[in-house]
Amino acid sequence: MVNAADKALTDATIQQYEDWKYACQQMRTEDMVKFVNVPDCEEGYPLFKSELPPGEQLVQHAIHPPPKPKPETRVTLAFGNFMYSKLVRLLKDKDIVARQKSVTWAVELLSVPSSRVRCLAAGFLPILAKMVVEKDMFIRQELALCFKYASASDTTWDDLCTLGCINFLVDMVADSNIILRGNALSALNDAALSDEVRKELVSNGKTLTFILKCINKEPDRTCMILEFDLLSKCVAGLNYDQMALTELLKVNAVPTALEISSFTFLDLKEAAVRFLCLLCFDVVGKEQAVKLNAVDIMIPYLYHTEPRIQAFGVAALMSITINIDAKHAMFNSKVPTPSAKKILIAQGVPVLLPMLDLNDDLLCLYILQLLINTAEHPKARAALKGGVTILRDMIKVCASALLKRCSRQAIQQLQFTSRPFKNLALVR
Repeated sequence: MVNAADKALTDATIQQYEDWKYACQQMRTEDMVKFVNVPDCEEGYPLFKSELPPGEQLVQHAIHPPPKPKPETRVTLAFGNFMYSKLVRLLKDKDIVARQKSVTWAVELLSVPSSRVRCLAAGFLPILAKMVVEKDMFIRQELALCFKYASASDTTWDDLCTLGCINFLVDMVADSNIILRGNALSALNDAALSDEVRKELVSNGKTLTFILKCINKEPDRTCMILEFDLLSKCVAGLNYDQMALTELLKVNAVPTALEISSFTFLDLKEAAVRFLCLLCFDVVGKEQAVKLNAVDIMIPYLYHTEPRIQAFGVAALMSITINIDAKHAMFNSKVPTPSAKKILIAQGVPVLLPMLDLNDDLLCLYILQLLINTAEHPKARAALKGGVTILRDMIKVCASALLKRCSRQAIQQLQFTSRPFKNLALVR
């Protein structure tokens, strides 16, 4: 027999459960996207069943299929009548926890294209730019991500420069926190797709030097790759930026690229060799690379098993061998091949013809240009004279007009035999 005390405890427990169950039944849990539709109203709340018209209450008791996930765009737009203006207010809240939560919310919204436009229209960017004075590390990390996703819209590029966000991200690169540095470099790389941001980075004449110094003391491989990619974007530009090249060549950018290219990590090697190729667009860069024996360092890339490493190595050689001394180095270099027999190759020239493979158009184009550059050396022409037949066969089967033109130019270069005037015999 149950005593009165146990019965009272059981009744109280059951009553709490019944109250909770009733509250859950009252909420429209199957459709939480209907809000009060009042113009300029920031607040919204899910309606109770008792607030619905009688006809809709009957629908609530019908048997419904299992709930399905809503599309991302529908969920985003459902809360649009109050979400953005409320978040703008919370970003300026005095409570640091509220600011942390709101800036995380801003990252999530800016990362979705359908909501990014509404965030920018609500005035997110000026408010985020004013938050750069924050001392909290979490907020600073999330701010960098906000600028990264905001830069995906081309309408924000001018504003990022005007509001000082680019300079703020550059300052973040000097921070000791790896996550903050990575987020800032990722944001700068995305923003550097625009001419305005690249001009902002190059114009003061100090930012690229600072980034290069960061590479020399960077302990994190991912951040180092991002730094190389950022410098490459600034150097490349629409064609190539002479101001950026001049600044970097004055601070030993070529030795840094050659040193990092010897690392074993393939992604880091790729970033360094790409940067070296761009530096050697300049005459001074070519001269520095030749003095540092860059041709000897790059020739093993012709034998690399990774196609992308091979392609960038050939591109770097293509850029360097425009220099006359580099043509001699290309022919006279002695570098061991990675074969089992440890055979010593007398020069880097003989490997060029076997690499003319139309299965990789980009690599084939680089090899053709490297062949044209190298064939200006008389001894190299003698070593490559068998390539005329190969190039003629390529012209017959190749579908690319660019490759056909380069093949014809290579044939013309290989068939060159003498200079038209005797007084030019000692030009080279």
